[in-house]
Amino acid sequence: MESKPSRATSPADFRRLCAGSRGSVPAFRVAQHRTKLSNSRESRRSVDMGTVRLVLLTSGLSLFSVVQADMLPLTPASSEELLGTWYIIRWAGDMPIPGRKKTSPLPPFTFIRNRISKLEFRMNIKKSTGCFLFKLPLDEFDAIGVFHAWSGHFIIIQFLLGKDHAIAYYQGRMDNTIYKMMMLVGRTVDENSDALRFFQVFVEKRGLNKTLIISPPHADNCKLTRDY
Repeated sequence: MESKPSRATSPADFRRLCAGSRGSVPAFRVAQHRTKLSNSRESRRSVDMGTVRLVLLTSGLSLFSVVQADMLPLTPASSEELLGTWYIIRWAGDMPIPGRKKTSPLPPFTFIRNRISKLEFRMNIKKSTGCFLFKLPLDEFDAIGVFHAWSGHFIIIQFLLGKDHAIAYYQGRMDNTIYKMMMLVGRTVDENSDALRFFQVFVEKRGLNKTLIISPPHADNCKLTRDY
């Protein structure tokens, strides 16, 4: 949040200055005050955004370093390499999800470049009222494989055993509780025994029991009820 402007350059003072006796405030003085006020705000906004970005990057890199420490055959996934269709082969997590939802069939998803060239996760979601498009834009950092989803939440995506499989890992806080979610995804629905074995190791190294690993049924993409 922006701190309140000082008394000398507050908007109220500026209005009072401009509302003085007609002709008593030279035009260049009005312009000067307006410029100072604008520059002050822009400076604070620049500093604030720079600080936020630094904090986010530090948090993302800290999470990334933990994942890298596993010594598994993982390599950071760049946004360009992720583009296209993926299938969720396995997933695990400790978020409070109803049991019947955990085994729901999952359709494929895609990574695309949206209209503003930002990486975006997309999945067609089938509901009783029709088929809808779920979209999640992702901010990228200089560190390959680290993506900022929303409000300080990061997703780490790394290729596993080449570039046909990848592991996506999310850790975040909700209601003062830290939750973890991870997925093994592939370019096809075909299962790879080595990828499954390494994913189990990954899950256990994240502090979760392998019994939490879900093998979701696969579903075809539903047809969207409208254009997006």
